[in-house]
Amino acid sequence: MDLYVFPAMSLREIQTGHDAGRWGIHVTAKMHSSLTTRCRDIPVGAHGIFYCSASKSLTTPFTFTTVPDPESTITDLWHDERSFVFDFDPLGSPQRQMGLDQARRLLEVSTKSTSSNSSNIFHLAPTRMFAPIEVTDTDWATILRNLG
Repeated sequence: MDLYVFPAMSLREIQTGHDAGRWGIHVTAKMHSSLTTRCRDIPVGAHGIFYCSASKSLTTPFTFTTVPDPESTITDLWHDERSFVFDFDPLGSPQRQMGLDQARRLLEVSTKSTSSNSSNIFHLAPTRMFAPIEVTDTDWATILRNLG
């Protein structure tokens, strides 16, 4: 199954999105066209999760309730403008976290990877946004058990 990972700077940023059931990303003009193509492939009902760079952890699994809109912006949730806005149903809370070390031990997507770089395994670079990682049903169940 495809899993979309969205990096955030802080748990507060994730909590704000969680409470609103809405997310948007920082986009440069250079990234816009490649993200537009990728985001259109995300179906309603797809699964996502957030990565908090401050705590170096995965948190708050969710289900997409809308497709990311490349023409949308949001300015009233965070201190900055976000694009590619989408709505989601959270399946967990930002208070529950799985550190990258734990994720690398527990999730098959990591243990079977040939890369030792968490950024590559979990697609944490901004240029990898809307590029899913392939997780097993067992991985998804582990994520929900630990973070849901």
